[in-house]
Amino acid sequence: MWKYVTSALTGQYEQPPYPCAEPWKKLEDVSDVATAEKISEETYQACQAMMHDPKWSMLSYVDPDQADGGDIKLFSRPAIGLFHFIKGSFSIRDTTVQKCMSVMHADNLPERQKFSAEIVGYEKIGRVTPNIHLEFLTYWAPPPVAGRDFCFLVTRKEVDGSTWIYGTSVDYKQCPKTSAYVRSSSMWCWQLTQVGEHVLLQYYNCFNPRGWAPRFIISWLKSSVANELRAARAVVNGKAFTVEKTDLNDCGVSKEEIEAEIRNKDKEQHA
Repeated sequence: MWKYVTSALTGQYEQPPYPCAEPWKKLEDVSDVATAEKISEETYQACQAMMHDPKWSMLSYVDPDQADGGDIKLFSRPAIGLFHFIKGSFSIRDTTVQKCMSVMHADNLPERQKFSAEIVGYEKIGRVTPNIHLEFLTYWAPPPVAGRDFCFLVTRKEVDGSTWIYGTSVDYKQCPKTSAYVRSSSMWCWQLTQVGEHVLLQYYNCFNPRGWAPRFIISWLKSSVANELRAARAVVNGKAFTVEKTDLNDCGVSKEEIEAEIRNKDKEQHA
């Protein structure tokens, strides 16, 4: 056990070959365009590698809106060290990439909360170029797990008829620090492609929750992603959708399992 605990604390564990691996890439200031562009290009190449990873496998998820044409599919792949993976694939009918972007990547909190029940904070904290910026986000997590926050370098680019928007955790000194949240690590990628009157969307995320993350929290995160994709689709199409926080019970986690995880945490802290 001590070998695992020590490696987790010192960062000496297996990590993915992506920019979100620790230590994070450092960006001193938004005026350092060369460094930001280098991180951006490394992230895009990592997105391509993650996209074509042969280890993805489909999860047994059925889109609740399947009768109305809903086609969300979820995928995962084996973890790398403490980093976990989720992929989503779906379409939104009778819309445009521009409309999807204006909803799903809005630059203000109220718009994002229309499809995300867990997001509690969003702030654009710096612009490097017209297509590269920095943002700070905070997310609720089900007690007794602490909420998480993220500091991302985000890029938007057009490639071969598709719109890409992607981000990776970075070490940026002007990113706010909060004691109430755990700073987590993530690299995420969106690909949006207009096909006739519909938009095809692909979503990829590699993440390490960091801090105390009981086993059940990974299942919760994947359920939360599925709910967010459903809500975003509804909002883009102008349909009513009530966003609700994903409860641990929705993931099949019992009160006894939660209590057991807390006991294990206490034992490790006092071992």
